[in-house]
Amino acid sequence: MGSIKVFTPAPTAAEQLEAAKASAVQRISGALAAALAEGQPYTMPDGTDDIIQTRADDRQNLMGLAIEARDLQAVGETGAVQEFRAQSNARYQLTPGEMIALTDAALVHYKTLMARSWDRKDVINAVELEDYASLGDAIAEVDAITW
Repeated sequence: MGSIKVFTPAPTAAEQLEAAKASAVQRISGALAAALAEGQPYTMPDGTDDIIQTRADDRQNLMGLAIEARDLQAVGETGAVQEFRAQSNARYQLTPGEMIALTDAALVHYKTLMARSWDRKDVINAVELEDYASLGDAIAEVDAITW
């Protein structure tokens, strides 16, 4: 008995373009994750340059600190009563106002990175085969989109 060979047709041009687009979206998602892992450079109130970490777990922590800072500020607290631990593992004592500024800066950084990611993914997803002279041209357009 011989082996059975299954015929698998070659991918169509549309399928090849979709594969290139999926790969490009993954590349942009990876770059976004790397940028979030790098964090936000920030000058602390004492003048020290450090990094605010902005990964998913860090963003949850930042949101909690921001809420607490706003609650403290609402009741008139002005002392350095909140602790923030930066990427360097240094601990900083911050006032509610300083914590709000720090967490707002981290949120702006996050939103900027997300917008950059969405913009690039939108450009990738807008590439249509019929808009290019060839499949190669369409794929080259997709591959040219970088972080």
